[in-house]
Amino acid sequence: MPPRLALSLLKMLIPTDQHEAAVGDLLEEFSDRARVSELMTARRWFWHQTWKTIGHFLLGQFRETPVATAATIVSALFLLYYAAVPANLAIQAILANYNPYDYVNATTF
Repeated sequence: MPPRLALSLLKMLIPTDQHEAAVGDLLEEFSDRARVSELMTARRWFWHQTWKTIGHFLLGQFRETPVATAATIVSALFLLYYAAVPANLAIQAILANYNPYDYVNATTF
């Protein structure tokens, strides 16, 4: 079974009209590799191909519409940063006021 996260990334980042063909080829090759080598080797190969495929499609999109693509990427980075800051502050405030080990047994971890 290929990595689910890699499949999700491919689903989100590859254009819908090309998704089935691209992912189908990757899954077929993964299946062949998993049969003849170790599963971890095949999964590593799948991740490598996932990043190459995403890069190929993003580069193609950037060539077609450079300004829109750059604006989307910059907007996403800002959104990620500004969404992470309040979450980190909230976690720090909670941990400063409450000891998590009062509520969860340490042996659970």
